[in-house]
Amino acid sequence: MDFALPNLSEKHYYIRANVRSVGRAGVDQSDTVEIDAYTVMPLTGVALDTSAVQPIITDSDGIILSAQVTERAGYEGAAAEYMFYYRTQGSPKWRRFIGWTSESSVTFMPKTEDVYYFRVEARAQGRKKADAYDNDDQHFTLYFEAQPVTAVSNLSPAKKEFVDNPLALSFDVAGNTSDDAMEYRVPLFDKRKKF
Repeated sequence: MDFALPNLSEKHYYIRANVRSVGRAGVDQSDTVEIDAYTVMPLTGVALDTSAVQPIITDSDGIILSAQVTERAGYEGAAAEYMFYYRTQGSPKWRRFIGWTSESSVTFMPKTEDVYYFRVEARAQGRKKADAYDNDDQHFTLYFEAQPVTAVSNLSPAKKEFVDNPLALSFDVAGNTSDDAMEYRVPLFDKRKKF
């Protein structure tokens, strides 16, 4: 048996069908179903694609992000809208940099050198709130100029070693930069004084 419900507003509903044979009092059988009624069917999945972005970025041309709807509850032709966010390392707060747009690929223009994380929210066009989101677990480090040295090790001569003048030092440097792009400063200090 089919039964048409009146136009439902967008909510979560419990619908119960009570059935009895004609001429009987009370209810013979009943069944309950839960439904979500939508005026526009939601998206159920979105993926943020940052595969074209290198983990370490050394220019300020911007970071290109792309989003793709992965699952739809409604028909395949439903248009999607996206909202893009970023946060920096150590900050739990997501900051929106692009409001709702039909563009699935956007460019983020960072203003400072930092470590960035990204998030996208998606909704079916016509819906008021986000239907799905995706956070990119990978982080991206942006340097506007040269990248920093990441480690100095194997400094010699060893501790308490008698040395001749002039003093010759050696050490290893790690980082994503060439030797001719580094500057060295070796301050001398008295260990008994705070440096």
